[in-house]
Amino acid sequence: MFSKKTLTATLMVVAMALLAAACGGDAADTPGGPLTTADPAEGRSSGSFIGLSLADAGVRAGQQDRQWRVIEEDGVIHGVTDDYSEDRLNFTVENGKVVAAATDAEMINDEPSGIEPGEQNRESASFAGLSVEEAAAKANEQGRAWRIIREDGVDLVVTDDYSEDRLNFSVEDGMVVAATTDAEMAGAPGPSSCQGSVPVTADSEVIGHVDLNDDGRDELFVLIDDSSDLAQVGIWTWAEDCTLHRATVEGSPAVLSVELNETTVSGISCKPSYVDDLYTIELTSRDGGTTYEGRITAYNLEGSELIAASGEGAAYSGEDAGHMAVLACGEITYP
Repeated sequence: MFSKKTLTATLMVVAMALLAAACGGDAADTPGGPLTTADPAEGRSSGSFIGLSLADAGVRAGQQDRQWRVIEEDGVIHGVTDDYSEDRLNFTVENGKVVAAATDAEMINDEPSGIEPGEQNRESASFAGLSVEEAAAKANEQGRAWRIIREDGVDLVVTDDYSEDRLNFSVEDGMVVAATTDAEMAGAPGPSSCQGSVPVTADSEVIGHVDLNDDGRDELFVLIDDSSDLAQVGIWTWAEDCTLHRATVEGSPAVLSVELNETTVSGISCKPSYVDDLYTIELTSRDGGTTYEGRITAYNLEGSELIAASGEGAAYSGEDAGHMAVLACGEITYP
């Protein structure tokens, strides 16, 4: 039966040894879910921290290797040192949220970002992390049109007119997880401007991410079902407009399996150095798990569609096949 403790080898290693072609990539293992994703380099402007909780602002600053401190909290000015560090962030906090932020350099130049809520910090990224009500109030204070283009994983029907400064919100559970202006969407924003959460159920979890197709945006791997000997994994990918879409195979949502029992072995791996983006292995046994036969299939991700690139028959002993019942994509290893 399925044993997470004994399945320590990865499909990537075995596939390379047996096929002289395998897969992998760079990714950071990010257990838990639903997962809010953001490029560590994203939003280096001090204004982009406004609207975040103090905890989230501290995490983002840490990802950017930047010092930060709270200089005012709930109307109380904190005593701080008078040393100077050009890129250090200085936060003003109210009710646990950052309402103003400025670097030491900006404060020296008397250019703090966000001192006047609703007038300062018009950056679309500053709306992420606010509730819809808070985002709407902020947009209204700035005299800006706004709309919701995606809510709880569903793309909403919107008009195709253009208003340069209009805000387009993606919302999950009443919170804005991504925001772009019409101008930013028309300009095909780069991957560093994308952020959001995966539309998954409470029983699902994001178990990692890796850039399958080298577009600078990490695809997200979501554990959508996990039983004693079978795990099913879905993949979500970023579109050019920074919305998340589930990857499909032949037009249907892709469901990839990690399975080990006396009749079936399946696993998933991603490219480390070869041309194809993702590999699946599907094996069956007719002798109670002594030997397994089946197929390894290579896929490439085109948009949000996984396209089969090649396939090859395979036969393994029960011991070797057992090592393949894993998800091995970059630093993602499951189980």
